[in-house]
Amino acid sequence: MDLLNLDVVELANAGTVLELTYPMNVTDGDKEHEKGDVIKDADGVPWSIGLLGSDSDEFRKGNKKRLELKFDKKGKIQKPDADREELKLIELMARCVTSVHIVEGKKPVKLSRDEMVRIFKKYPWTREQAEEHMADRSALTMS
Repeated sequence: MDLLNLDVVELANAGTVLELTYPMNVTDGDKEHEKGDVIKDADGVPWSIGLLGSDSDEFRKGNKKRLELKFDKKGKIQKPDADREELKLIELMARCVTSVHIVEGKKPVKLSRDEMVRIFKKYPWTREQAEEHMADRSALTMS
């Protein structure tokens, strides 16, 4: 083993693909899907989101900026606002999306930061799965 084989930053910068799973048991017509089953489109292709890892340069740079103290006009530290902080995290995660294959309203979701912010806000389970995946170093593999 060599330390070079454990370069998590390089691997996180390369990114990985998350296959989305049902967040709960769902009945779709005559089909039943259990929580944890991979969601697939009509052609059987898994729904997926390509993501940079939380050790990636993009995520670490954005996270440092997100965590910097903010000051008001009088020079006092601004009190953190939970909604604002959540939105900052969602925006950071959206910047780390490299691909997307999700169907909404029988149409494919387009790959854009604004669209991924909207998806992560409207469907919090997608954000939760993405956040967990981004932090999971075991999802990173050397080729």
